[in-house]
Amino acid sequence: MFKKKKRIIIAIITVIVVALVAIFSIDFELTSAKNQEITKLDEISSPDNKYLIVINQVGYPEFFGSHNVKIQLINTNTNEEIKVIEEDISNDGKNLTSENWGVERLEEEVVITLIGEEQNNEEFKIQLK
Repeated sequence: MFKKKKRIIIAIITVIVVALVAIFSIDFELTSAKNQEITKLDEISSPDNKYLIVINQVGYPEFFGSHNVKIQLINTNTNEEIKVIEEDISNDGKNLTSENWGVERLEEEVVITLIGEEQNNEEFKIQLK
């Protein structure tokens, strides 16, 4: 009688463990795919339309984490990626809006400022060749 109960308990524990492993692996796969998704936030053309600056969000933050942002300088004639900047914006896990970056166009460069609720503003100067 005791052996029968022991087998039932072991079977139930095994089913629970297998179910938990399956749930966590499915969640991990979904999270991994979501963290590779690219969302275009902004595009800025140079005055002569020779260059394009693209600001993308890569993936999504988990819980209250930071957002990964990729800034690219692209030559529009050749589609060559001239410069890439990858940074994080600490915005308490909130969705990014146009208030989280600023763009200042100067003659020979563009200054991009990344703004987050939980960080100091970060400026990046991108020279237009």
